[in-house]
Amino acid sequence: MNKNICVLFAVILIYAAIIIGAASALDTICQGQSVDITDIVRTEIPVSDGYKSRLLSEASEIAGKIPVEPHVKDRSRVQAMVAESALELNLPEQSGQIAGEIVNWRRNFCYGDLAAFYAGRGDKIMARIMLEKAQQPTGESQQWRDEEVRTRIIRAKLLLGDKSDLSDLSEEYRVLLAGLENGGNINSWENCKDWLEKAIATGEFGIIKNSLMTYITFLDNEYGNEPVREEIKAAIYKRWDSMPIIVRNDMLEAMATAAIKAEDHIGADECIKRFQEHIEKYPWNTEEAITLNARVASLRSRAGQRSRATEQTEKAWQKFISDGEEIVNIYRAEVLCELAEAFVCVGDQKQALAIYKRAITESLDNPNSRPRAEDLALICCSMAKNEVEPDAQIWQRIKDIKEGLNNPW
Repeated sequence: MNKNICVLFAVILIYAAIIIGAASALDTICQGQSVDITDIVRTEIPVSDGYKSRLLSEASEIAGKIPVEPHVKDRSRVQAMVAESALELNLPEQSGQIAGEIVNWRRNFCYGDLAAFYAGRGDKIMARIMLEKAQQPTGESQQWRDEEVRTRIIRAKLLLGDKSDLSDLSEEYRVLLAGLENGGNINSWENCKDWLEKAIATGEFGIIKNSLMTYITFLDNEYGNEPVREEIKAAIYKRWDSMPIIVRNDMLEAMATAAIKAEDHIGADECIKRFQEHIEKYPWNTEEAITLNARVASLRSRAGQRSRATEQTEKAWQKFISDGEEIVNIYRAEVLCELAEAFVCVGDQKQALAIYKRAITESLDNPNSRPRAEDLALICCSMAKNEVEPDAQIWQRIKDIKEGLNNPW
């Protein structure tokens, strides 16, 4: 996925799951009232997970070696990626430690996510600690950054039952919050669909994109209700023509994922076919073609189409072997991570490990340490999230490359 959209979709899916059992929240949001959410079930949270935690520690150390000046934006972006990966792996303590090392606005962004994570699991003490951290001044102010952070703060407060005023958020972020606060209540869609339609009617790109992502959150939570599901799908297809094809691909991937989660392989296949048609219809460069085919192959495997998925993954890999030199060196590791993830999906862990090794090698093609650090941190996170344990050779290479990061950056 496009990275910004990927992050948004990941956050949407995480919090769609967090708030199951808090169904009344959306109704009150739509009415502009405060929310009282209590008796949320608490779950045990592991503080470490073996090699996954170690990979994330390595990624954090690698990101931390990037100089703050003049690379604070890149450094903080990579650190936030690692913190988000830790939270995705249910490692909030480690996520918080990594977030604390970020020196710009992304620190508060991560603390806001952690606050909602803890609140959704009933740990009000830790949620309030993270909320306090998320509201500390960073010395930076820019509207979209402030709203990204405020959205996460308000989400956490709603989960804690605190009064929260949404009026200071632009419509672009209010519509995103509405979807995230949905707890699976069918009436929530009924109460908010007209509001979302009016928001989309403004014609503003950001509002339309976030509203469509909110539709997908509703789709995920309400998938078992066929009339509502079909209504939501029709609304998405009706409104998505104004979105770039890359965004539509991301949406199809999220829709297919919702179908797979509900074990609706027919519905998943419908989305996969549309995605495949986009690959064949539009011109893509080598980087895009390989990545898109790997993503579709992963979806096919998860939808039960293992044979076709394996074939498509292998073809994508062969295209990298033949045409990979056409890809700018700073993007090759990212493409290879997508391929490795596809091989994991089709059950070929051995090949996935080999491709991660290739990704490490390709990351060294750039003589500058900053892109090397970014690539290596990405590889570590990808391996952790896809449950590919490094062998001794990879651990040693990670250590050697990390120790060698130095000027020029």
